[in-house]
Amino acid sequence: MRATMTEADVRTLLPARSSHSLSVIKPTDSWNFSTLRWPRIDGYDGHGYVPGDLYANCLWYYAHHGDTVVDPMAGSGMLLRVWEDRSDWADLSAGLESPTFEAGDDRCEWNLEIVLSDLCPRGPYREQILTCDLLEGFPTERADYIIIDPPYCGLVSGQYSALTSDLANMDIAAWTNALGRIALRFRAAQSPGGRCTVIVPNNRDITTGERELLPETVRRLFQEAGYRLYDVTYASRRTQRTQGRRMGILNNRAKRERTPLADVAEVLTFHLPFQT
Repeated sequence: MRATMTEADVRTLLPARSSHSLSVIKPTDSWNFSTLRWPRIDGYDGHGYVPGDLYANCLWYYAHHGDTVVDPMAGSGMLLRVWEDRSDWADLSAGLESPTFEAGDDRCEWNLEIVLSDLCPRGPYREQILTCDLLEGFPTERADYIIIDPPYCGLVSGQYSALTSDLANMDIAAWTNALGRIALRFRAAQSPGGRCTVIVPNNRDITTGERELLPETVRRLFQEAGYRLYDVTYASRRTQRTQGRRMGILNNRAKRERTPLADVAEVLTFHLPFQT
């Protein structure tokens, strides 16, 4: 009698690329990556890191063929690394459909122009990242899709620079004011149909109990700038990935103080409506 084929047996028969692509691109709005395809590339161990897997999903779901895609808070250039590796995750042979909003686009012709800038470029792609202060200007004349991961307010002070124009060094009031100005600058660089994704978690202080629900702030600022909220997905910040004495202390303190640690970032995607 032939043994029943198990799920593990079935997986061994799947093409490697198809299996890998499906593991990178998430089919739901929960973008939690148990194993990262693209861990951090800057050699540092601190805050301010977005895994490349998240960028891949943003491009897949929100970038159109022919778009100029701008990351003006590019950090170490992870977005470009992910785009360079697109054959691993953006391939028709994986059986996935085109990520565009319009029917008829051919995945084989999915071309994007990637533009990176940052206040303080760093990392292995430093030479390919333009130096740009978003409070003073924008790195291109136009952008079809913009994606940013603003510095976590209050958590990364001094990590990138000592500049007062660095959002990482601002208090909540200054951070909010700066992001409002940035939203208006994005609006000026985009035409109707343009899209913008902002990756932002809540900020909770387990010492004081203070809560800054930053996704709500971002919603308000971008809507005031003329954008409409198009989509929301959720990505784990992987705060529990390393278990040890320090993590145990933080977890116990969070429960004792009744202030949950912020583990989930909201991936907020806005678009500029066409005139009707």
